[in-house]
Amino acid sequence: MRISFIALLLAFFANSVFSNKIDNLKTDKDVADFIISLSPNIQKGQDRVKFIIKPTDVLRKELACDGIAEKWQINNWEKFDFNEDGLTDIIVTSHWYNYDVYVAMDNGDNTFKLFKLSHDVFEKCKLGKPATINNHPALLFYQVKQEPDRTRVFNYKQYGQIDTLIYKYGAFIEKNEKPARYAIDSIIVKNSSCLGSCPSFTLAINKDRDALYHANFYNPVDGKFTAKIDKADYIGIIALINYISIKNLKDHYAVPWTDDQTATLRIRFRDGSVKEITDYGEVGTFGLNKLYKMLSALRTSQNWAKSGKIL
Repeated sequence: MRISFIALLLAFFANSVFSNKIDNLKTDKDVADFIISLSPNIQKGQDRVKFIIKPTDVLRKELACDGIAEKWQINNWEKFDFNEDGLTDIIVTSHWYNYDVYVAMDNGDNTFKLFKLSHDVFEKCKLGKPATINNHPALLFYQVKQEPDRTRVFNYKQYGQIDTLIYKYGAFIEKNEKPARYAIDSIIVKNSSCLGSCPSFTLAINKDRDALYHANFYNPVDGKFTAKIDKADYIGIIALINYISIKNLKDHYAVPWTDDQTATLRIRFRDGSVKEITDYGEVGTFGLNKLYKMLSALRTSQNWAKSGKIL
């Protein structure tokens, strides 16, 4: 009897230590309220359009998506451990103006980071499904994409695309079985303006981590700056460039809407070759989107000094 009591105490203690808020979510409303609590943008927009989670049977009917919803047995929400830390995460297909896919990840301390995997506000067909591949967690993501038809002006080709994503470098990016091992000489990223307050800047980094930063407008501070990029930040950027095998990506990406921002990324390799990518909308791939964010974050994470140097 004493042993059973001790076992119960241990089980209760283990459950208390490793459970999180997501474990306690039971209903569609519970999940909707939880996602709302993680997004200031959704909170602000609740008075105009309600953020809701529709029942699974309704979702599958409205999001047939070439039969993918039934084939994958999509649920309106599903609990899963995406990063193998023993803590419960959750993937949610919600409706707020249109259908969107969110993932909430436990930071390790019962606080959470919210990822929005869907970017096209005009296309509702976006589906995410947890999967286990080679005994490791993954996320299958289906979306209808459009790309410019370069043979005809203002014409786009539409097609369904399935990506296998994994949680790596603090984001969901395309799984790559054979990452590259590039020797990189320099990285330059240039962000254009948009119809709004998109930050416009140019950032250049050489192999010695010396950087020049021209902040044009809508940056935390505008002007010309230099810095030595933190070693850990630089290593992370190089690692991501290699993981996504950037030479194998397209040279041009573009979303089908207007008034957005363009990222122009130029990487020079030690062998003298150059890879240049122009990405209108900055969502060419999940990996590229993460790379742009890592480079943009350097604007506020480094010790920049005023400079007169010109890029």
